Amino acid sequence: MPPTGCYPHAERPIEFLPPDFSQEVGRLHHDLRRLLGGVVIPDDGECYLAQELEEGHLTAVSDGSVQQGTGSHAWVLVGREHDMLYMIGAGPVDGSASLLSSYRAGLQGQIAILLAICLLAKTYGVTGTAITANDNQSAVRTVKSLRYPPCLKQHNTADADLLMLGQGILSKTSMKLKPVWVKGHADETKPEDELSSLEHLNIWMDAVADDVLHTPQPGFAPSPHISVFPHEHWAVDLNGQRVTKNSK
Repeated sequence: MPPTGCYPHAERPIEFLPPDFSQEVGRLHHDLRRLLGGVVIPDDGECYLAQELEEGHLTAVSDGSVQQGTGSHAWVLVGREHDMLYMIGAGPVDGSASLLSSYRAGLQGQIAILLAICLLAKTYGVTGTAITANDNQSAVRTVKSLRYPPCLKQHNTADADLLMLGQGILSKTSMKLKPVWVKGHADETKPEDELSSLEHLNIWMDAVADDVLHTPQPGFAPSPHISVFPHEHWAVDLNGQRVTKNSK
């Protein structure tokens, strides 16, 4: 995989993605496009990843960063050949300082992964199984519960926008997810040659999230305003907090 902290900004920005996948991304609602963040993919990477999804070998890892009242997330999709073909994205976690948390950053990265996988599946007409990993245990538990609305009732109203979006995305696909927790900052307690592939990817995404938080890409600077995603239709915010959660 690329060196830790490497985010290949210049390799292939969204304007140069393969036409089919680029068109699917281009059709996204503005706020969904913002959630996905800037996307980079090597030549033929999306075709390879679609095949890995169909064969049950796709792995997706995300991480987030929250510092001084602003947040970001980063995510990556890889197959069995981690060093060769991958899709990587990174963007802001919007909201007021009082709303932001490591949980929200972790959850948004996971929702961005769901969106990216669904676009990949739609582009190539496939379905399959993917492992999704994050180092925030609460975010992982939430992703596991997205197909079971009664299990989400205890969640914070302020995060209802992401919960509704995640449920909406999953309602449009039959793919199977295997959400798992990965220990964060594992390199602080293990030598590099003992790190698992998920730990390597998490460390990489942690560095990318920090990078884009301090140096946002054009059009993806963090905002205190929360997006109103298509599945919400409408929302009411009060002092930077979303106070509606069952919008129809």
